Amino acid sequence: MSHAVELGFDVLVLLIAGVVRGFSGFGFALVAVSGLSLVHPPAVVVPTILCLEILASVPLLRGVWSHAHWNSIVWLLVGMGIGTAPGAWLLAHASPATLRLWVSLAVLFGALALTREAALPWAHGVTAQVVAGICSGLLNASASIGGPPVILYYLSSPARAEVVRASLIAFFVVADVVSLVAMGAMGLLTHAVWMNAALWLLPSLLGVHVGRWVFERYGAKHYRPLVVGLLALLALLTAGRAAWDFSAS
Repeated sequence: MSHAVELGFDVLVLLIAGVVRGFSGFGFALVAVSGLSLVHPPAVVVPTILCLEILASVPLLRGVWSHAHWNSIVWLLVGMGIGTAPGAWLLAHASPATLRLWVSLAVLFGALALTREAALPWAHGVTAQVVAGICSGLLNASASIGGPPVILYYLSSPARAEVVRASLIAFFVVADVVSLVAMGAMGLLTHAVWMNAALWLLPSLLGVHVGRWVFERYGAKHYRPLVVGLLALLALLTAGRAAWDFSAS
């Protein structure tokens, strides 16, 4: 692949990932890592995308503070902290590819269940928040896919689209900052990571801007069905990544 073709591919992937993030409040990392890892080393892609996810969220922070459901975010983060250590143990004793495959099937089933219009009444209690956070911590530490439990939790709640989107943005920004600090402590934020972050920032921000515009124009009415469809698509991407890992092993 020539440098020009590779650069064009990178820009296209980042634009799509940015639009997804700007509209839904999630999905940037999964879309970007799934695409960019096809042509770049994952050891560089993952920390770079983590940096970009934080930077690309800056334009979305306007309105997040007032719309986000902070009480649920706190309990989700508490649960995530509880689930992280068992997730690390699971990483040492189970295949990440196997975990991704089973999780993708569970998320796909959850997305199909969410096609029903009624919200689930249990989904706004502290117990549900802590359990979703624990699942997120388990999956984040064991298979680097901590987002789906939190997304399913908010989509199962009776919250308005603006609240769901703002809460997802706020939760993932906090979680990303914690992960970035941990990566820095492990020496993973190399010169190549910062160079790629600078190169990839503009298309990421452009995609986020477009996604935010689409949400502000159409989001309140179409947010739930579009995001449920997106979640199903991301589940299929995760399954594809698991299949790729199986074939490479």
